[in-house]
Amino acid sequence: IWFIDNATPNINKKGRVVSADGVMIDITEKRRMCEQLLQAEKMAALGTLSGGIAHEYNNLHTIILSSLQLAMQNKKLPTDTKTYLKEAFQTTCRLSDLTSQLLYFARKKPLKREKVNIKKIIEETLKIVQNEFQSEGISIVKVYSKNVPSLYVDAGQMSQVFVNLMINAKHAMHKSKEKCLTIETGRQNNTVYIAFSDTGYGV
Repeated sequence: IWFIDNATPNINKKGRVVSADGVMIDITEKRRMCEQLLQAEKMAALGTLSGGIAHEYNNLHTIILSSLQLAMQNKKLPTDTKTYLKEAFQTTCRLSDLTSQLLYFARKKPLKREKVNIKKIIEETLKIVQNEFQSEGISIVKVYSKNVPSLYVDAGQMSQVFVNLMINAKHAMHKSKEKCLTIETGRQNNTVYIAFSDTGYGV
C-alpha cells in the first residue's frame, strides 16, 4: 500500500513542536494504474518493433522463395537435390505463418474470418509436420465426421493452433513405444469440436 504524507508542525512560543496537522492520501490505485500504463507503453513499443521486423522479413522471405522456385525448375538437378530444395521451400513457406503472427501482434494485419472447411485446414496443416512425424515413426489416425459445417474463422490462426497442438503431441510421445496421433472432428448440437489425442506421457 502506497501513501503520500503531508504534515505541518505546530510550534509553540518556545520553539518546540507540540503537534502536527497532516493528511495521508492513499495512492495505491493510482500507482497501479501508472504501472499498467507503463506496461501498455512497453507492449505498444514491442508491437511496433514486431511489425517492423515482420515487414523486413517479408522482403527477405520473398527473395528466398523466388530463388528456391527458380532452382527447382532446373531439370538437370539430381533427384536428391530437388528433394532437399523442395523441403527447404516448404519450410520457408511455414515461416510465413510466424510473420503473420507477428503482424497480428503488432495489429498491422487484420483478422480475416471467412467460411472454411475445418477438415481442409487440418489437412493443409498436416503437410507442414508430416516429414517430422514420419521421421519420428508417428502414425496419424483421422476420424472426420461428415456433419461438421463450415466455420467462419481466420484460417491462418487456426492452422497455427493446430501446428502447436501437433508439435506438443510429438514431444509428449518422444519416449513412447507406441506413437499415434488421433485427430477427430465432430458436432454436438450447435458446437463443433476438434480433438487431438496422443499416446504420450504428457508434455
